[in-house]
Amino acid sequence: MSFNEWKEVKLEDVVDTISKRHKFDKDKIILINTSDVLEGKVLNHEYVQNENLKGQFKKSFQKNDILYSEIRPQNKRFAYVDFQSDDYVASTKLMVLRKKNEMITSNFLYQILKSDDLINELQVIAESRSGTFPQITYNELSRMKIKLPPLDEQKAIAHILSTLDDKIEVNNQINKTLENMAQVIFKQWFVDFEFPNEDGEPYKSSGGEMVESELGMIPKGWEVVELNKLAKLTMGLSPKSESYNTDYIGTPLLNGAADFNNGLIKANKFTTQPTRICEKGDLVFCIRATIGNITFADQEFCLGRGVAALKPLSGSYIGLIYFNLDMAMERLKANATGSVILGLSKPDINNLKIILPSEDILNRFSEISNNILNFKHNFEREIGELIDIRDSLLPKLMSGEIRVPLDSEGDAS
Repeated sequence: MSFNEWKEVKLEDVVDTISKRHKFDKDKIILINTSDVLEGKVLNHEYVQNENLKGQFKKSFQKNDILYSEIRPQNKRFAYVDFQSDDYVASTKLMVLRKKNEMITSNFLYQILKSDDLINELQVIAESRSGTFPQITYNELSRMKIKLPPLDEQKAIAHILSTLDDKIEVNNQINKTLENMAQVIFKQWFVDFEFPNEDGEPYKSSGGEMVESELGMIPKGWEVVELNKLAKLTMGLSPKSESYNTDYIGTPLLNGAADFNNGLIKANKFTTQPTRICEKGDLVFCIRATIGNITFADQEFCLGRGVAALKPLSGSYIGLIYFNLDMAMERLKANATGSVILGLSKPDINNLKIILPSEDILNRFSEISNNILNFKHNFEREIGELIDIRDSLLPKLMSGEIRVPLDSEGDAS
């Protein structure tokens, strides 16, 4: 197929913005705000009563529409609607985009709108406008130019990219299942104290001896310790800004939540003057503004001000620290301090109380939890590789630099 068959069009030629008011004809509905969509997915599916609703929730949308936030395009608050959505109401801060005609398929349109090249252009436009937030409107979006292949090639390109998206989503779901399994075991053993005793029976409900502690009753032979007895804490310290670069020179720099995504770490900047360092295998997490995002470093990183790292003093402590920190994160967030931006201090983390079990139970839990965490990390690494493949293919496929071979019936061969 000749590249001459591709057309350059403006988005306004192939996409409409829909502002149809929802009927509000049911007792319960589902409200979708900008925070409820992220990188292709609608995150909220919970019903609320159809009463006393905020005025911003007005728009209806339908299957195969695309929800696209007007605020900060680089945050990737967009979603492809792949479900029946009669009960859903979108915020006015979400554009409802729908293909205008048969020049384009909905899936190909979505792949265009999620491309980094387009998002980066929109972010520049958003930042050039005056206002409280960097924001775009449909008018700016509609003027963007795109290259449009024939429909059969659109379908083939969208199929390749969607297949990668589906594989990434499957791995994400497996990871969530693994995380839930480990959380259930952790709660059973260290909250309910129903770990298997010598006879394989649940300890507490089988009459296992309990003793007083500062955290309440705990199994005999266990103790309460502070986190600093189990791990070495490194608080981040930002290097001088003149040492930053995006050319992969020096040490990758973690500054905060923007460098974390679903258990993956992807540094957006590098520094030639690293300050505080974490090593491969350390637990890293955000401690300022956005607090949490606990994961494991897969290489050496420089830690900026918004990040900290924990190095367990023993391999048997890894799972115990990870799940205790995860369980305590909401409490730590509530106690965070700061006049403008909330953050965790070194004592907040070091003084965290942890129930340390007997050596036998610790080793048994470590074997289970470390296996699960290793599986989870392997899936996260595969997700990262798939994302890199998808993100490198997308602009090349969309520009025609890479062509999809089609068979005689117009299908990808």
